[in-house]
Amino acid sequence: MAIQMRDDNTLADMAEATVNSALNSARNRSYASWIYNWSLKGPMPDRILHTPARVYTQSGDKADALLSGHYTLPGGKVHMTSGTPWDAHPPNPEWSEELHSFAWLWHFGARPSADTSRHARWLIKTWLDKHKKCEGIPWTPNIIGRRLISWYANWPLIVEGADMVWRSSLLLSMARQATHLRRAVKNAAPGRARFDAALGLAMTGLCMPDQSKALDKALELLIKDLAIEVTGDGGHISRSPEKQLSILADLLMLQDAMRARGQHMPSGLIHVMDRMGPALDFFRHGDGRLALFNGGGIGDDKALQKAAELTRPVNRGPARAAHLASLSYSGYQRLAAKKTLLIVDTGAPPVGAFSTDAHAGCLSFEMSSGRHRLITNCGAMLVKGPSWRQAMRATAAHSTLGLSQASSADFVTGTWTRNLLGPRISGGPTIVESTRHEKDLGIWLNTSHDGYVEDFGLLHERRLFLAADGMDVRGEDQLIAQDGRFAREGAESATVRFHLHPDVRASLARDGSHVLLLLPNRQGWQFRAKGGEISIEESIYITDGETLRRTSQIVVTARPADNSTRVNWAFRCLDADKG
Repeated sequence: MAIQMRDDNTLADMAEATVNSALNSARNRSYASWIYNWSLKGPMPDRILHTPARVYTQSGDKADALLSGHYTLPGGKVHMTSGTPWDAHPPNPEWSEELHSFAWLWHFGARPSADTSRHARWLIKTWLDKHKKCEGIPWTPNIIGRRLISWYANWPLIVEGADMVWRSSLLLSMARQATHLRRAVKNAAPGRARFDAALGLAMTGLCMPDQSKALDKALELLIKDLAIEVTGDGGHISRSPEKQLSILADLLMLQDAMRARGQHMPSGLIHVMDRMGPALDFFRHGDGRLALFNGGGIGDDKALQKAAELTRPVNRGPARAAHLASLSYSGYQRLAAKKTLLIVDTGAPPVGAFSTDAHAGCLSFEMSSGRHRLITNCGAMLVKGPSWRQAMRATAAHSTLGLSQASSADFVTGTWTRNLLGPRISGGPTIVESTRHEKDLGIWLNTSHDGYVEDFGLLHERRLFLAADGMDVRGEDQLIAQDGRFAREGAESATVRFHLHPDVRASLARDGSHVLLLLPNRQGWQFRAKGGEISIEESIYITDGETLRRTSQIVVTARPADNSTRVNWAFRCLDADKG
C-alpha cells in the first residue's frame, strides 16, 4: 500500500514569507543605490566562449507574432502597435518576468534573416538603455539567469552584422548582470526561481571567460537543491510532468555545454538525471507526449526526444526501457495492457511554494489507446489571466469525481496572502492511499483521498480495473460517510467527469443508457454507467498553456445519499484490431 501524506503549515510559511519580503525590500534598496551599481563595474569580456544548444522547438508562428508586436506570454497578451515592449503596461508580474527573461527570443531562430537580427538587436539595445540600473523585476536573480542563457544561446543571431561598439556594450552589460547574479543567486526563492538563477550562473561559467568560480558555485547550489526537489523515484516535488521535463531539458543543455568545454558533469547531477529520465518516460502516452497533470502541458517534442536518450538501453538503438509501473514517492500509477494505458494521480498535492501551479485533480486519470488519447484532463491556461488559470486548477477540469461546486483542494485567497505566498494550495487531501494488484485477468487499483472529509464528511474511494487484453476498463467511485458526520448541506450532487480528447467523437444513446466513442482510427469504445444520470457536456482541452480546443465530456451525476454514494462505470473496446 502506498500512502501519500500532505503536511502543510501555511501560517509558518506566511511568517517566513513576511520576514523574507522585508529582507528582499532592504536588499533591493541597496541594489538600486549608485554605490552598488558602481561596484558592478569590472573587466569586460572580449567574447563568448560557447553558444549552448537549447533543446526546445523553435516556432515560426510565434516568431512572426513577436516580430509584429504580439507578446503572448504566460500571464497574458499584449499587442504593441508602437514603441518597445519595455514601455508596455504589463497585465501582471508573471508576464513581466517572462518578457524580461528573453526566453521567447529563441523562436526568432525560426525566421533567420538580416531583418530578424536587426529586430533582436533593437529589442536588446532598448532594454539596455532602459534597465541599466540594478532594480526591479528585470534584475531579480532568476530573470537574470534566464536572460543570460537566452543571450548565450542566441548569440549568433544577435551579433550577426553588428559592429564592435554594439558587441562591447552588450558584453559589458552581460558582465555586470553576471556579477550581480553571482552575488545574489542564493537570495532567489527556493524552487524553480533558484534553479533558473543557478543554471544561468553555471552557463555563465561556461560561456564567459574567467568565470570558473561562478560555475563551481552554481553547480554546488544545483546539486544541493535538486537533492531535495527530485524524489526517490525520480519525480519532481511539484508533481508536474512538464515541469520535470523543463528541468531535465535544462540539465541536458548544461551537460552538453560542459562536454563542449571539456568538463565533466558532477556525479550528483548525473544521478539526479538518471532518476528523472525513467520517471519522465512514465508520463508518456502512446503518442509520445506527456499526460496533463498539475499545470503541465504535453511537452515540447524536441525536448522530449532529447530526454528520451536517458532511457534508451545501451546498444539497443532508439528502443526505450520498460516503463515504470508506479511512482510511489511522487504519487502516480500507470496501468498498461496491450495498447490501452491509464495514468492515475494517486498523490497528495505538493506543499508550500511547490504547489503554486498544482491542480485539485486527486484521483484523476488519463486514458489512451495506442497513439490516440481517449480520456484527458483539461490542462492549464497560462495566457488568459488568473481567473482562467484558477478555473483550470479546479477539480471539475479533471477526470475524477467532484462534489457539488467544491474542489478536492483549496487555494490561497486574499490579496495580501497571495502576494506573500503566491497562488499555492492551502488545503486539500492530507492522506491519499493506493493499493495495486496484478493478476492474470488484469490490474486492480484501489485508491482513496480525504479531501472532502473536512467540509462534507465524505471519503472518496475510486477503484479501477484494466483487463489483461486492454479491451475492458472498469471503475467505481464511492463517497463514504465518515464517523457518522455526513454533512448534507452543500453536497447536493456528485459528478464523475470524463473529459474527452477533441479528436474523439461522442454520441449519447437516445435512452441515455450508454455513450458510443469513436477514435480517429475508427476504433470504437462504449461507455456505460449506473448509479447516476449520463450526459454529454462541453469541455475544453489545452496542451501548451495557450491554445484552446473545444471538446466534450461525459458527466455522470448522482445525489449523495445518507451513508454512501456509488457510481459504477465501464469503457469497453468494440474494435480491438484497430488499436
